[in-house]
Amino acid sequence: MFNQDLIIKKINVLPEHFQEEIMHYIDYLQMKNVEEKTRAELCRMNDFSLQRALSDMEDEDTSAFQNVTFIEKY
Repeated sequence: MFNQDLIIKKINVLPEHFQEEIMHYIDYLQMKNVEEKTRAELCRMNDFSLQRALSDMEDEDTSAFQNVTFIEKY
């Protein structure tokens, strides 16, 4: 709560046009926070999806692919 009280005191002494700038910056930070949470959730979902896809392949025989030469065609 100390930070909130300190922020309020500092904002109250500023002119109104600076207070408006602070409101814009707060909106920016809130949007950035949502984006970070969304990105983190997408990463968790991707990791889970990859783990599920690979979990079925643990017992799969991959020896046929060890000495294969791949040729790219365009």
